Amino acid sequence: MRLTHHAGKPDEHAHHHHHHDINRHSERICCVTLRAGKPVRRSQLDLFLDLMLSAHGDHVLRIKGLVDIEGGERPLLVQAAGRRLSEPEFLPAWPDGVAGTSLVVFLDGMKPEFVEDLFASATNRPSIDRADQQALAENPLAIGGMRFGRPKP
Repeated sequence: MRLTHHAGKPDEHAHHHHHHDINRHSERICCVTLRAGKPVRRSQLDLFLDLMLSAHGDHVLRIKGLVDIEGGERPLLVQAAGRRLSEPEFLPAWPDGVAGTSLVVFLDGMKPEFVEDLFASATNRPSIDRADQQALAENPLAIGGMRFGRPKP
């Protein structure tokens, strides 16, 4: 209950009943947590990060998390702010000894569902209305200069 003061007296009826989405910080700023059910190939992670930061970096406030890389035994720490990606680095061990991919993406003016779909496509989890990894990587309409977005010669 929120108390407000009117003429020096608290008003106990001045409260509101709404549910707050902890992942939405304002009308424009929100975050989404991306998880993968199995280890991610490094090329899949690179594709996702390239697309997010090159094409949508103006909407990315921050990306931070640990990735379970296929064939690896240690967590890969990923951090980005805006369009700037820090060099990913392997940590000595998994926190609590439990492996698993978990990336938190803070967005400004972008729908979290778009980012979830892009991550699912990049990690090759297509659906009826979502591209697969090959469609993202070999798209002739992809943004020029992206490592994975160029058509094959």
